[in-house]
Amino acid sequence: MAGHGKRDQIFLERLGRINASGPDGTQQVFVGPADTNQKRKAPRVSIAARMTGKVSESEASTISLLGSGILVGILAVMLARYGRFHLNGGALSGPDSDIMMVVDVVLAITVAILLRMIFRVRSRAHGIGKIFGIAATILLMHNVVHIAPGLFEKAYSVEWVDQVVADTLPVSVLVAGVSYTKTQAYAPAPPVVVVLRMAATGLTY
Repeated sequence: MAGHGKRDQIFLERLGRINASGPDGTQQVFVGPADTNQKRKAPRVSIAARMTGKVSESEASTISLLGSGILVGILAVMLARYGRFHLNGGALSGPDSDIMMVVDVVLAITVAILLRMIFRVRSRAHGIGKIFGIAATILLMHNVVHIAPGLFEKAYSVEWVDQVVADTLPVSVLVAGVSYTKTQAYAPAPPVVVVLRMAATGLTY
């Protein structure tokens, strides 16, 4: 009963305030629990999740384009050296190895441009991947010949593989016919030098 009496008293007080404002007056009547000054938090979690999803998709696309560019660069060098092999033997060492290295780079870039025109892939990440693939294959392809000579014998020839294995060092970087390792640099001697050495050896005995 006491509870009912208190609610009736509050109701009568509100009616009194409404009547006191007059017929033309306006008054806000708040019904319900007292309003608290609580700020609504923005849905930061969902926005962050969406942002994270977009970044992941972008990174995945960049990695994919970079990887495909590397593969195109490797393929371009392989095709360039295969074509040069049928034109002039495709030697990786010898007196004109520096010129042949430049020729391989030019041919590989030309092949890469033709492949880009065919597949119509234009991206900065793809271009960087092609440059890296071309450079790495030019400098390191002979190492793969040392690892899998039988594979290259089918594509090139036994003589070509034997020459590469004889004139280069495994696990090295080949620059202008010179194999560079962590401890040494090896360049095959020209045929004239070999003949002179054999002659000198024969004269000493």
